[in-house]
Formats: sequence, C-alpha cells, structure tokens
Amino acid sequence: VIPETPVELPDEPVIPETPVEPVVESTPEPAPAPATTDEPAKSSEMDQKIEVMTKQAKDLKAALRKARDNKQAAAAASMPLASQKEQVETKVIERRRRALVGKHATKTITADSGTTVVEAGAEITEEILQRARLSNKFIELSMNVQ
Repeated sequence: VIPETPVELPDEPVIPETPVEPVVESTPEPAPAPATTDEPAKSSEMDQKIEVMTKQAKDLKAALRKARDNKQAAAAASMPLASQKEQVETKVIERRRRALVGKHATKTITADSGTTVVEAGAEITEEILQRARLSNKFIELSMNVQ
C-alpha cells in the first residue's frame, strides 16, 4: 500500500534554461584562388583529346560510308541471274504494254473458263491487258491487234 501524501504542482511548467549562443554575422568566404598552372594544361589536354576523338569519329563515318557504297556496288554487280532476268522481263512486259494500249483487237479472245477477254474491234485498255495476263492470253492478244 502506498501512503497518500499530497504533492504540490507548480502553476507554470519549469523549463530548464539552456545557454544561447549569440548570432554573429560572418563575412563571406573569399572566392577560390584562380586556377593554377595545372588547370590550363588539363584544359588543353582535354581539347586535344576531343579533337583526336572528333577526327576518329569523322574517319569512321567516312569508312562506313565507303563500305556501304562498296557493298551496294558489289550487290549490283553480283546480282543473281534470276533477278537480272526478272528485271529484263519486267522491262519487256512494260514495253509490250505501251505498244498495245490504244490499238484494236482483230479477233475475239476468250479465256479457258469461257469468259471473254476482249471482243473483236475493241480498243485495248489497261483493264483488258490485266484480264489477258490473268487468263494467260497476253501473247494471243498481242498477236491479234492492229
């Protein structure tokens, strides 16, 4: 059992005093001393390195450009015979197409399925040429025009 004894409480809380240091305005620190002789040397070394690296980059770009051009030239020179043949055939077909458009068919040409590709006397158009190609009647059409 704890004996009850009256405890007196102060009216205001007690705050222990801590010493306060006075605020002293300080003067700004002086700027660092100008660069010593090592700084310009480092700067010029860096400039030299940058120049060397820039030259190397330009040389590399030129070499890559030259290699790409050589590769394209080699690819064109060593084009497979089939590819060259396809290009020639494409040119021939284009020349035939230009020669046929505007002329007139001398006979009626029908596809194997029975559809009419062109009527006799009709003017040859791009559409008729396309139908002739699809029905494998292009040669027959080209032989029967005026």
